[in-house]
Amino acid sequence: MRFILSRLENLAYPWAVTGSLGLYIQGVEVDVHDIDLQSSKEGVFAIEDALAEYVVRKVEYLESKKIRSFLGELNIDGIKIEIMRELQKELPGSGWKSSNDLSAFIHWVKVDEFFVPVLDLEMEYKAYRMLGREEKVEKIRAAFRKIGLVASNLFL
Repeated sequence: MRFILSRLENLAYPWAVTGSLGLYIQGVEVDVHDIDLQSSKEGVFAIEDALAEYVVRKVEYLESKKIRSFLGELNIDGIKIEIMRELQKELPGSGWKSSNDLSAFIHWVKVDEFFVPVLDLEMEYKAYRMLGREEKVEKIRAAFRKIGLVASNLFL
């Protein structure tokens, strides 16, 4: 992570660590198997350029049953890193829902001597809930209870 931060420290576009590592950094007890980075349309290509020598799969449009986005893959020292943009989730009866403006939900968490941009934990909670990822939802709830933080509509 330190290496990625050093390569992206002057990136002109908002980006954040999401997924399991983003949760872990914020105190959620989850296993981490890869690194997910999310950015804007321009930002994802800037990340790809900044780490060009590690690109395994260039950014391209991909769609699954529940998620669609532009996705690329890097590999740094055997660690899989996914970079994505314009993430959309399919909601039953509502069609595809785009992610909110990423920059509005980024905050920086201090890890050792450096700061890591992550998506707000409540935003991650809502995203996992929409995707039906109940195991992660429960782990995020447990983290909120552990730190004594309860958002007004979080558990509805």
